[in-house]
Amino acid sequence: MPKKIVALVLIAVVTLLIGCGKDNGKTNATPKLVKLTDNVYYMEGDLNLPNKKNRGFMNNPGIVITKKGVAIIDPGSNYEVANMVIAETKKLTDKPIIAVFNSHIHGDHWLGNGAIKKAYPKAIIYAHPEMQSLVKAGEGERWIKIMNELTGGAMGDTKPVGPDIVVNDGEVLKLGETEFRMHIYGDKTHTDNDL
Repeated sequence: MPKKIVALVLIAVVTLLIGCGKDNGKTNATPKLVKLTDNVYYMEGDLNLPNKKNRGFMNNPGIVITKKGVAIIDPGSNYEVANMVIAETKKLTDKPIIAVFNSHIHGDHWLGNGAIKKAYPKAIIYAHPEMQSLVKAGEGERWIKIMNELTGGAMGDTKPVGPDIVVNDGEVLKLGETEFRMHIYGDKTHTDNDL
């Protein structure tokens, strides 16, 4: 039901942001898939800052299965993490990943975009307009350097792949029967480019 998906996506985004906390001594570098409701899941990432043990997997990627295909919310910090997201998605459905939503510019959320594009070249990546500007200005390279230093080189061959399409506040994207309503709150959020 499309009305419920808006609330579920908001819950997923809040859940995604929880993983940005400080080091609490708990590590979870192995994906744990959590079902929120039929066709909506998230992968529970480590609650620590990026380190050698978690290899940069410290966000909570979302998976939304629609009749048309799969939408991923924040595929993770590198190709290794994004490939875990792809593997977990394949356990749930044989539908292709057709959309990726990047919640904001912090590298642990979107640097896995390239792995999604490699596996699913037709997938469309959506983000806030300011995020696209920051990617073009070199923010991805800066995040790769930071993440490599913190993880002992876990970024591997990860390259920054920015959004294909920017979205506006209130815009509704329809994937099959499922509607995704975009919300942009400006500087009242985690970053000035949160979606």
